[in-house]
Amino acid sequence: MAGFTNKFHSIFTIGLLLSLNTICYIALGSLIGTIIKSVPVGMIASTILSQISMICAGFYTTLPEGIAFLRFLSPVYYTFVGIIKTTFKWTDTFTCINGDSQVGPSQCFIEYSPVFDRFKQRGLNVATYNDPSAQKIFLEVICLVLFYSVAQILIYLFLLVQNRRQRSFLMS
Repeated sequence: MAGFTNKFHSIFTIGLLLSLNTICYIALGSLIGTIIKSVPVGMIASTILSQISMICAGFYTTLPEGIAFLRFLSPVYYTFVGIIKTTFKWTDTFTCINGDSQVGPSQCFIEYSPVFDRFKQRGLNVATYNDPSAQKIFLEVICLVLFYSVAQILIYLFLLVQNRRQRSFLMS
């Protein structure tokens, strides 16, 4: 946080993304709790799903091409990409051996750092020169809100079906 002293917009945006991530996982836990009646089984299922969600986000490891689409089902993916987009811009630099003539003899643009190269290999589009989507987090916020909304709708529908079954059972 020390580097963000004059960047209140960035602090607010990161807080928003982390809050959305939290409510997405709360909604996922609520959905699991609604569907699975056994507390121990529900806790096991939620732990497994949250860990799979983190692995599928794509920043720990490169996913095989056949399952790479799973990253788009992970709230962590959208949160992480949004935070990186908020924190780093393509104009940021780092110290390197062979500098770039545009920024100095021992400075290189951050998009050429090994970390950001790895991000790009894993499909995380951040800090990219002349790419307007690499700086905007609108899509990430919309996806997190959509994930939360879908979980809430599924909870409602499941409870609706469950209540109808109970009513029909009691009437018969």
